[in-house]
Amino acid sequence: MPTSLISLVSLCKEIESTRSRKKKVELLSSFLKRLDSSEIKPAVLFLLGRPVPESESRALHVGYSTIANALMVHQQHLPVEMNLTIHEFASMISKVADAKGGGSRKFRKDHLSGLLARLTEEEKEYVVRSLSGDMRIGANEGIMIEAIAHASSAPVEEIRMANMILGDLGLVAETALTRGRNAIKALGVNLFVPLKPMLAETARSTDEALKILGKAAFEFKFDGVRVQIHKSGEVVRIFSRRLTELTSSLPDVVEMVLKSIPAQSVILEGEAIGFRDRPLPFQELMRRMMRCHQIDEMMKLVPVKLFLFDILFLEGRSLIDKPYVDRWRILQEIVPSELIAPRIVTDDREEARNFFERSLSEGHEGLV
Repeated sequence: MPTSLISLVSLCKEIESTRSRKKKVELLSSFLKRLDSSEIKPAVLFLLGRPVPESESRALHVGYSTIANALMVHQQHLPVEMNLTIHEFASMISKVADAKGGGSRKFRKDHLSGLLARLTEEEKEYVVRSLSGDMRIGANEGIMIEAIAHASSAPVEEIRMANMILGDLGLVAETALTRGRNAIKALGVNLFVPLKPMLAETARSTDEALKILGKAAFEFKFDGVRVQIHKSGEVVRIFSRRLTELTSSLPDVVEMVLKSIPAQSVILEGEAIGFRDRPLPFQELMRRMMRCHQIDEMMKLVPVKLFLFDILFLEGRSLIDKPYVDRWRILQEIVPSELIAPRIVTDDREEARNFFERSLSEGHEGLV
């Protein structure tokens, strides 16, 4: 029997009312196990406030004004139907995401108005939260990963790795619950499918980092745009940390990669910063990145410098399971030194402090 949207909303309310992380995981896990295979992905994305996965090129393009206009139109009409299912909701949202070209803005508003007209007041509250990316129910990505692991009897680390590879936690959940642990373990890195970035934890100072780690690698921290670069032969595509494509905004970076990176197939991570003798303010780089036209002119006004700091894939082989020290060695072997982020490995506090001061003196933000 299809699962109703109201049952998903009831889950949202129950999760929101409990502070216990363990209880949240249990509630989510139990709910996921009851769903039909086609309902798992949209339910997970709804709960995360991401109706469209990060890894997809589609976007809802539904901002506050679109939702507000849809609500105004909806308030002028009585509800026409109730008991929407999760599958029906996902289908309607997919149509909104597919809307393109002339008239798409009106289509989105009208379609959302029609959707809202089919919802109860309770459903409407959580649908608006999900569409706006502001769920605030206490079911963040980390808790959801634990719940998927619990529901599928897979280790949390395997679910976390699968999420990094696919960039779509809804698809990860569907795969884990319907095809099992072996399917999750078999997932591999694919060129031109962006991977979710690995994120660092913070430390208040280089002294604190050394106290925690003993010996540590320090790299310059840049005030730019994090980029993930995929190259296959003469084709280069660039993605942001949010998995959106940036290739058309960074033709100069594409040229750098084609000219300087000899590998036939590779995925690299780094940072692109505005640079003219010294780093330019982040706002200037953003002004360039947001331009859809006159890119050549913006390239002259805001030149970009590329710093690479990781390699995730090389010549058909995934490197994400390799230790950081091995990936760095491979990076140095295939990337010219002028494109590699400045880095030291040390357990000496004075050396780390001096490196931190050097980063600041050169106009950067500090160290990672």
